[in-house]
Amino acid sequence: MQDPMSERGTTASDVAKRVEMLQEFRRLDEAAEECGTGLASFPEDPRLWDLLSEIELARKRLGAAEHAARTAIRLDPENGLLPVTLVRILLDQERFEEARDLARGVVARYSWNAGAHLLLARAEAGVGRRQPGAFHLARQHAQTAVSLSPSDPGALSAAAAVMGEIKDRAEAARLVRAGLAIDPGDPVLLLQQAAFGARTDIGATRLIRSALAADPTDSAAAWAFRETIWVRRRWIPAFAIWSTVALALPLALLFLVVLMIKNFVILLGSMRAASRVEFRRTWERAPRLRFAVPLALVCLPWPLWGVATHWFAIGVPLFGLLVAELAILFGSRADERRLEGLHSASTLRMIARTKQKEANTGWGRLGVGVFAALFGVVLTLSVGGGVLGHAQEWHVDSVIGACAAFGIMAVFAGPPLVALAQAKERRLVADRLPSAEAVRTARRIAAASIGIAAVGAIVAGVGLGLSLN
Repeated sequence: MQDPMSERGTTASDVAKRVEMLQEFRRLDEAAEECGTGLASFPEDPRLWDLLSEIELARKRLGAAEHAARTAIRLDPENGLLPVTLVRILLDQERFEEARDLARGVVARYSWNAGAHLLLARAEAGVGRRQPGAFHLARQHAQTAVSLSPSDPGALSAAAAVMGEIKDRAEAARLVRAGLAIDPGDPVLLLQQAAFGARTDIGATRLIRSALAADPTDSAAAWAFRETIWVRRRWIPAFAIWSTVALALPLALLFLVVLMIKNFVILLGSMRAASRVEFRRTWERAPRLRFAVPLALVCLPWPLWGVATHWFAIGVPLFGLLVAELAILFGSRADERRLEGLHSASTLRMIARTKQKEANTGWGRLGVGVFAALFGVVLTLSVGGGVLGHAQEWHVDSVIGACAAFGIMAVFAGPPLVALAQAKERRLVADRLPSAEAVRTARRIAAASIGIAAVGAIVAGVGLGLSLN
């Protein structure tokens, strides 16, 4: 029986043209369906398999994309350009060694092609993250790509991204400036200038605003903007919570006050520099959490609460700071979810790495929390000993002290634990794995933190008041 496509005179080239047209209009599902129909009639056509791999890569179905790319290479092993899509897929999967081996073959055949050198530079940069000292190869191929296409803003932008990956910010900023001299409105270059060339977050926000103005659909620019705003919000209660330790060291307290003032200046400046429409969008997914920043501001002078109430209510503002920080964390995550479907796989991985680094900064707070927890356990054991020994004269103080210790543990350790759980969730999202378990873990940690703090932090204030009086 003759194939229906052959009956109406349709060839593999005709199918490929229709698929490319659908790709151009970003109608990826229709393009994939058309490509599948074409492959049913022309299963040995490498061009259709290559197009399918590009479509599946754009749809973030990396397993299907890799299968299609390898099939295309098997059908036409002499075509040196077919491995390019497979290299991009392997880079998105962070299989840098395999990507490097393939990219070296492409560069060997097309040494005049800047894109081939950029792919190899990205792969070498990825390998260099795991093998310190290997970054020089990434730098060498990025510079070769720039020398081959010195007036191409896309090549300059890709080379700048590689330089940023290998921590050469000065060279990345220089390449971005060169690209903007050619195309001042390029949204990708504007976003990179915010990352590599801005001296302050205010300047970075202005540049991100320019990128959004040039391309309102740029999800990476939107994420960069909202990240600046949410991080600065969270630092308000975080700085105040750290001041509980800094009270013992006046110089550390002065340092925290300076950092807090600087944070406020940058936050207010960023808000002024940002588009009002885009700023309002940062609340879209978390409208019920607008109390978080006002609550943090009210609780900010928490030691004065204790002075005004003879220390009896000092636990209340500490509990408020904990709630405010957790609310900002969950509000930030909810706001971020609205952009995840728009990101490419590589952007999602970059976000996951960035948030993991931010979450790792909380290990100092976790250390304080662990110390407080151990102290609380000791006091709890003392309570048990007091009950058995009927030593009622110090039994109440031990109970109050244990509650205070666990309250401090919650205030310090709760938010960093939530941030780590959310970083794990982002990793699962980037890998296209179910993230429901990570979400439940973060919520359980938050609920436990709030529950412990509700008792411990308030009772801590009462215990401090009793001990001072």
